[in-house]
Amino acid sequence: MALPFQKELEKYKNIDEDELLGKLSEEELKQLENVLDDLDPESALLPAGFRQKDQTQKAATGPSDREHLLMYLEKEALEQKDREDFVPFTGEKKGRRNFFSQAAFDFCLVSFVYLLLLYLLLMRNHPLLLIYTRKWTQ
Repeated sequence: MALPFQKELEKYKNIDEDELLGKLSEEELKQLENVLDDLDPESALLPAGFRQKDQTQKAATGPSDREHLLMYLEKEALEQKDREDFVPFTGEKKGRRNFFSQAAFDFCLVSFVYLLLLYLLLMRNHPLLLIYTRKWTQ
């Protein structure tokens, strides 16, 4: 059993959309475009360049030259004065100083490498370990 509203919808299934759009004037097409833009202006499915309609009515003023534009921007940047700092640099160092000096760090690193080497020799029962232990036991 079909519901009453489904019967009404069936008559719209066979409508030719291209024929309807072809009958619209240019002004009506612009109105339709505005209505469609208002429905979902931030559609994630559209590329970023198509999310907003082109609003310019003017023709291009001339050819685009990227190299010329980059040279112009660089020249303008060099000609502009740097603004002065509002807070002058005093040279004061803030924060905690380094806890270890470089000499202490180097000593710790050498000690660690020495102990690591000794551990590796001990684990493999290396002959150098026997020579080393005899020196200290005599």
